[in-house]
Amino acid sequence: MRLIPKDQQYFELFNSLADDVTAAAALLRELFETPARRAELVKAIKEVEHRADAKSHETIVRLNKTFVVPMDREDIYLLTARLDTVIDLLDDTARRAHQYRLDVVRPQAKSLAQLIERSAGHLCEAVHALRDSRELSSHVRAVKELEEEADTVYQEAVADLLANAAPGNAGALDAIKWKDMYDALEEASDGCNHAAQAIASLAVKHG
Repeated sequence: MRLIPKDQQYFELFNSLADDVTAAAALLRELFETPARRAELVKAIKEVEHRADAKSHETIVRLNKTFVVPMDREDIYLLTARLDTVIDLLDDTARRAHQYRLDVVRPQAKSLAQLIERSAGHLCEAVHALRDSRELSSHVRAVKELEEEADTVYQEAVADLLANAAPGNAGALDAIKWKDMYDALEEASDGCNHAAQAIASLAVKHG
């Protein structure tokens, strides 16, 4: 079933941006699993973010110069922006981990990073399936389910953090750092779902 008319140039850009999402998510998961490589991995994620920014810019330039496009212009803008935003959120999360010098990573943070990587994988598959509504829908649902699972992990992590925060200034500072990290991870998970919902909207509009 053909969902959207063929225009290989735009779809190649979408696919490439989605591939960057999965690359950044995999690097972020690795960062939380091997904090000793933090500086190296933060730099690698930043390189992906720069690459994605260039592709987003190329998409917008192409859109402004093209008279006939394969879908509504606002949909192209929205999907490009949502994918780029996910990568920005992953980059921001990595940057915070580096700033806080988190040498010992809490298990809930590892779990959230793993869920984000899985979500990014389904998001990428959904983008690659833009012309197949049946395959697309299954990946969008998977992203939503992973986002809900991440919300649960986040809530439990924050509750555990507040219940077990060590007394004193050092303990309070550690709790503040980790609450900020959990917030960043949860926001990245939400970003994946927002991008997936943009794809689902395309399916409804063009299906």
